[in-house]
Amino acid sequence: MMSMAMTWWLVVTAPVMWLEAHGARVDRRVSPAFTWTVWASCQSLPPALLPQLQKRGWRIELVPSLAEALPLLADAAPRGWPDGWTWKNVDAVHLPSERRILFAEWRVARDGRWVRCHRVAGVVRHELAHAWDAACRQTGSFSESSRFRLAYQREVARLPASVLRRLGYFVQPTDAGRQEAFAELAALVWGGGSSPHLATLLRQSFPQTMAVVRSSWVGAAVPVDVGDVAASVVR
Repeated sequence: MMSMAMTWWLVVTAPVMWLEAHGARVDRRVSPAFTWTVWASCQSLPPALLPQLQKRGWRIELVPSLAEALPLLADAAPRGWPDGWTWKNVDAVHLPSERRILFAEWRVARDGRWVRCHRVAGVVRHELAHAWDAACRQTGSFSESSRFRLAYQREVARLPASVLRRLGYFVQPTDAGRQEAFAELAALVWGGGSSPHLATLLRQSFPQTMAVVRSSWVGAAVPVDVGDVAASVVR
């Protein structure tokens, strides 16, 4: 039978140590359950992803709330979110200019109450896919690749108006929709995304785009400078 001390180490201490070994900063005010969920979500990622983000200077941060961690953004509107939503209502963000990915345990609900974030695992995968896409932008990000762009544009053009309305966040104009679609499709490939209520519809609407994500992950998403690590990216 496992001792209480060993259980504590596995559930509380080990996830923090693992995350910090990958360059993360874990605010000691977040709960062990939240830290464990972030850690567990990372285990479904391609094994080279976090080391390569760390190599490029990106940092994961586990924080109590975005409102506290990013006070200057607290009342700003996130891209593509409904009117009235601000960053204090949101559970995570990636900041390419600062090379930071923040995951919050708490957010402010629309009625003003503080509530726990409930979709942690999918959000972790989604935001880390965004970060990887942004980190590769100088050498060619996945969402800007010709194969992804062509598949995405073809499938968006075929979607009926009713589906476009439901998938509005993932079909935003300019680069936004394409970037959000890549992040969510990659998250689905890795085990689940940030919008589980739309997972089936996304798979049905973007079968070819998702196939590109699956088949081209090594060739298009991993820059040439990673060398031998490419083979380990596919799980």
